[in-house]
Amino acid sequence: MNALGGEKLTVNGPAPVTPDLPPKTRRSPADSEGGTGYKEVLQNRKFLRLWTAQIISQTNMNAANYGLITLIATESRSLTATAGAIVAFSLPALLIGAPAGVLVDRLDRRAVLLVSNILRGLASLAFVVFLLLDRTALLPIYALTFFISMVGQFFGPAEGAAIPKLVKPKSLMNALALFNITFTVSQALGLIIIGPLVLLTVPLLPRPISQYPAETLFLLIAALYFVCVWLINQIPADDLRTKPDESGGRNRRPERPWMDMWGAITQTMHYVVKRPLLTIALFQLSLAGVVTAVIAMIAPAFVGYYFGLPAASAALVFIPAGIGLVLGAAITPRLARHIRYTRLVGGGIALVVACALGIAFTRFYTSTTWGQYDWTRDPWYYGLVLGLTFILGVALDLINVPAQAKMQELSEDYIKGRVLALQIMALNAITIPVILIIGYVADLTKMPSVAVVLLAIFVGVTGAVSMFAWVYFSRRAERQTLAHAGVEARAPESVLD
Repeated sequence: MNALGGEKLTVNGPAPVTPDLPPKTRRSPADSEGGTGYKEVLQNRKFLRLWTAQIISQTNMNAANYGLITLIATESRSLTATAGAIVAFSLPALLIGAPAGVLVDRLDRRAVLLVSNILRGLASLAFVVFLLLDRTALLPIYALTFFISMVGQFFGPAEGAAIPKLVKPKSLMNALALFNITFTVSQALGLIIIGPLVLLTVPLLPRPISQYPAETLFLLIAALYFVCVWLINQIPADDLRTKPDESGGRNRRPERPWMDMWGAITQTMHYVVKRPLLTIALFQLSLAGVVTAVIAMIAPAFVGYYFGLPAASAALVFIPAGIGLVLGAAITPRLARHIRYTRLVGGGIALVVACALGIAFTRFYTSTTWGQYDWTRDPWYYGLVLGLTFILGVALDLINVPAQAKMQELSEDYIKGRVLALQIMALNAITIPVILIIGYVADLTKMPSVAVVLLAIFVGVTGAVSMFAWVYFSRRAERQTLAHAGVEARAPESVLD
């Protein structure tokens, strides 16, 4: 949202506006910030509070996901049950992700931010209660996971829309960059540090605390959500409110809001389907997300099957994969300048398949040839499996980064936001059946390696089909362009005739 043209606001509320100033020269609260660097952005206390709340909220989400996956894997020893938790978290984005974004634009953003954090804090406390009553009851866990994710569908858009209200236009790029950086940092904090640290250290404490590692983690998460409530509450309400003159009437509630929402979604689907290359890029971007979801599902069982470690050590899988993702994100844009799209994405797909099959083969080979030797403690075995996991993280970026760039390039500006929302819906629509099928088949065989092999087959087959489709439709588009150019070139001759 554009913050220009608003009132100058102070911490105590709106300040008088000088009456002889023309509207264009009146300053918004964001204009009180000087400079455009990160230092100046972080000196903006209102933005700093929102940014800190984002770090805490995203870290909470990742730590809670780690705790849930580990808890369910430990109690049920079932990949299908673990997949159920991922489905419960993914389903709200599929069902209400796009409508939630539309509704947020018609609600008080500050109220959305406050209420969403309060509800998620209370739901985290409810987790503690249900775990104390019965740790093996999956239905309450799935229901609370679904509820927290549903609330999060409103928090994300409200937070993103609030950023331009708190910083000046020249600082907006830096502010958005900070939010993107902290999205990755919060993944590391939640999945690699806080979640594993609590689950691994609490059992070492004296009784009775040592008996409740998962409960302790969710108590901490609940407390942090209420810290977010306090931070958001420190931002004056007027600083986040959308004024009628800024929206130009776009935020006026239509007579039939739900028809308006689904009409926009249908229009976006029609827009994407009519552009085959955009559809393929959207699918390839979702493909990388499916791989990430499957890795998250099998990680607790993976560390037990491959290394003989408890499920709480699942971070051992996330660390090398996460480092690979960070490194891949840094080098892929440079590679994209010299390597054509089909080769880069095709190479990424092939590398994912090779790494997944390599991980499964390494476990099979060592277990059948090394006999009674404790190969799970061998440094070469560790290094090979974790090294392949690292390369897998890099390979995901070879798919993800170019596909995301193509999706941005092939969608027009007026509909770009809705295309991005549709991609999230598509990701969850693909992820849910894939992880359920892979988890179920792996449970039947009692071998997590089967899940790794099935993932390789899925990525290999669908990835290859998407690449052949990309080449076909690219060439068709080139032929159409050349044919159109030929018609234009012959047009003057037809006039002379």
